Amino acid sequence: LWEDGQAVYVEMDLPGVALDDLDVAIHKGRLTIKWQRKAPETPQRYTHQERCYGEFKRAIVLDEWVDPAAIDASLRDGVL
Repeated sequence: LWEDGQAVYVEMDLPGVALDDLDVAIHKGRLTIKWQRKAPETPQRYTHQERCYGEFKRAIVLDEWVDPAAIDASLRDGVL
């Protein structure tokens, strides 16, 4: 999260998250990002795993000068 005086930028690594499993919304000055990373359909017997699956949510309170109508989002190569 950073800003340059004219815009606020948010970057998130979301590997393995499909666009259909991502929701970006703004309400009353709060940017909410929700996503779901689905587990593989065929369960594996892992000896070690560091991947997280399930539903996740992050909320960011935006400065008053941020124009909600100017918000733009894209998901490319697992980065929002």
